[in-house]
Amino acid sequence: MLVLASAALTLAAGLMLFSTFMFYDDEGYVLISLRNFVAHGHLYGDVYSQYGPFPYVLYYFLHLLGLPLTHVTERVVTLLAWSGSATLVAALTWRVTRNLAA
Repeated sequence: MLVLASAALTLAAGLMLFSTFMFYDDEGYVLISLRNFVAHGHLYGDVYSQYGPFPYVLYYFLHLLGLPLTHVTERVVTLLAWSGSATLVAALTWRVTRNLAA
C-alpha cells in the first residue's frame, strides 16, 4: 500500500516537474552557472552563484560520470531528491511512531 502510494506520488511529481513552468524558476541560471563551474572551476571567484557549493560538487561528479548538464538531468536529480527525502522522512516517522497514519 505504501509502496503504491509512493510510486503514485513520484509519478505525479515527475509529471509536474516535466510539464509545468513555475514563475519563480531559475533553472536556466543554475544550469549556466553549473556549466561554467565545470568548464572553469573556481566557484565564487570565476563563477558567480548565490547558492552554496553542494549542488556544484554534486553535478560536477555527475558530469564526471558522463551525465550531461541538461534540463532533463537536473529535473531527474530533483525528482530523485524529492522522492528520496520524502521516503526517508516517512521511514523515520514510521520508526519513531510505529503509526501508519503518521
